[in-house]
Amino acid sequence: MPPHKHLTFLNSCAAGHGALTYIALATAFSYIFSDPVFVFPFFTGLYLAAWGLGTLRAEKPAGGPEGTVTLILFNSFAGILLATPGIWAALLANETLRYLLRTRHQDLLFLILPAGIILTVCLGGVFGARQAAFSRLTNSKKNPEASLHATFWESDHFGASAGIMIFAFIFNPLWGLIRGILLSQAIALGVTDIAFLRSFPKKQPFVLKILFLLANLCVLASLGAQNFMITGLDAMSGF
Repeated sequence: MPPHKHLTFLNSCAAGHGALTYIALATAFSYIFSDPVFVFPFFTGLYLAAWGLGTLRAEKPAGGPEGTVTLILFNSFAGILLATPGIWAALLANETLRYLLRTRHQDLLFLILPAGIILTVCLGGVFGARQAAFSRLTNSKKNPEASLHATFWESDHFGASAGIMIFAFIFNPLWGLIRGILLSQAIALGVTDIAFLRSFPKKQPFVLKILFLLANLCVLASLGAQNFMITGLDAMSGF
């Protein structure tokens, strides 16, 4: 089973969306704790360490090419599900919630930090595992061409850089931080859905079916609630 073009495109989208989610999460916590010099490097180190651990986890045999494709899609869906609380954590950077946390509810800060650490580690783990699984798929005995491995790295790095640039120059200026990331998540989910349906057109693994439903419901709920949440927070802020 050669790595299909839709899987390569999925790799690019997942890399871009993963980078955006991590940056948004680290930025939100930098605002909340008012110490970007410490918080951003701290979460960066955690994310990269978790990425390495995820790569080690994906090195175990996955049951041939089909099992590897399942692992790629599993980690892609899991990344989307984990990104949702990360996106909503960015709402905590709102001035009103920041004021409440730092004046009346400072005890919540001690809960937010470990929650952010857990979320960052999980995000890094699933994206690292996806990357390692895709790399193994391109290096399997049935796909001996070295150019396939180069294609993997090209799609991964190009996707991450393109995602960040598109967000910085198009999504964020036009739709803002939260709406821009939600749009990125919806695009990543759509590509993952297509890759899932095309990779398993007949017999679909049960665990992927469950993740497919959960991820789609989660993103739809986020898209439906984001206008209410953002409008409400802006009203509380007096903006």
